[in-house]
Amino acid sequence: MKWKRWAAAGLALALVVTLTVVLVPRTDWWHCRFGGGLTEPDPLGFHTAGQLDIPDTYDAIVDELRAAGFGDLIGGVTDRGVGVVLDQDQILLTGSNEQPLEWPRFTGTWTVLEPESGESWSRRVTGARASVGFSGEFMMAGAIESDRLPLVTAYDRERGRVQSCSWLGDRDDVDGRMVAGVIEEGEYAGQQVVSHPTPDDSEGYALTRIDPASGDQHWTAETSLVDVKGVDVTGSVAIGGRFSEFDVGASGTANTFHMDAERVVSIEALDLASGELLWQWPEQIPTTPTIAAVLGTVPHDDAGDGLVLASVLEEHDAEHAERRIIALDAVTGEEVWSHDVAYAGNATLHNGLLVFNGGDDWKGLVALDARTGVLQWEESPGDDGPEFDASTAEALHDDSLLVLDSDRVPWALNLVTGDAERYDVEERRIGSVQLSESLAVVRVETPNESDVDPVTLVFARS
Repeated sequence: MKWKRWAAAGLALALVVTLTVVLVPRTDWWHCRFGGGLTEPDPLGFHTAGQLDIPDTYDAIVDELRAAGFGDLIGGVTDRGVGVVLDQDQILLTGSNEQPLEWPRFTGTWTVLEPESGESWSRRVTGARASVGFSGEFMMAGAIESDRLPLVTAYDRERGRVQSCSWLGDRDDVDGRMVAGVIEEGEYAGQQVVSHPTPDDSEGYALTRIDPASGDQHWTAETSLVDVKGVDVTGSVAIGGRFSEFDVGASGTANTFHMDAERVVSIEALDLASGELLWQWPEQIPTTPTIAAVLGTVPHDDAGDGLVLASVLEEHDAEHAERRIIALDAVTGEEVWSHDVAYAGNATLHNGLLVFNGGDDWKGLVALDARTGVLQWEESPGDDGPEFDASTAEALHDDSLLVLDSDRVPWALNLVTGDAERYDVEERRIGSVQLSESLAVVRVETPNESDVDPVTLVFARS
């Protein structure tokens, strides 16, 4: 009968269609939603204060930090090797649950947590030099997977749902790192400028502006930079350069680091709208090697255009070098001010001040007005004093910072006077401190001989 023949034919067609669907290769869309770093989550264990089994070794420091105004203990993580990123009332916990595939590749878990409500979500990631962070409404993740292109994934930061994916390049044999700067305000607020290796040359880097909500790539611009440690955004300008200070030798001598001609240009500025190169610094390859480490940017405001602050080492010969802190106009690249220093190390920008390790005493701290370069104060602790680490600085209040010394003891630094007051933490060591208006996340360590694992504690700031 006809209906039986039609039914049989329809069944055969359905089987063919079904088999065809099964055999279709996994697309980028599939990989974005279900593959790569989106495998089943394996949450890092966060315990509330009542659940957290804190060794007696930590009792004193919990009391000390609470008394210092860090507030009540909410909970913590006792897993070894956990990293923390704090943003507003959420924390991002990153850790390796398995042996790394091979350095610098990473296999582990990201957990985004609201400590006060206990709500959380997790994703597992595999990639090379994986980078993560918050960008407005999104949690952004960048990774270079073993057999695919550099990939940037945007997640809904509240629930962890994939919002978009962006593949950068057209080849799958690149290596390197990915870093990003967040556009905080203006027409492109909430978007990112991502640095990634160029597909046709593993030693080159490009910058791409990405909209996390859609995954759209508005432009990609290749740079002359052979390495990018960071990306910053001020006004309508994106700045790419070496943000790490390791390029500048701590000994103060010029022969601690040498560069070939290809590594001289170390700062480039691009127009946010088009990706067009606005300027590079140095403008021309100088006759003597020059090294610059970007320390931060001052945003555009009523006082003037944005500034790019950099630590500069100009090598004249093997034994003589000139060190300066300079400010470049973010729009033109022209030098706005310069301040000679004997040494310039890690730095932080807060409340209009650039505070950095430097001066004649490399252990001390120096503060400059970030707009004008005028010296505000210089604090040298002396031979027996602490060696401060400006890279650890966190804002306590508008006029004070929390900063760690080389023994990982926290100090409260008065930004008006430069005076520092030591916290009493006995023999405990603070691995790191991160502060927001509502939370304090403290990584606490103990001497190695104690056999007590480090713990990350979360406080509600009072």
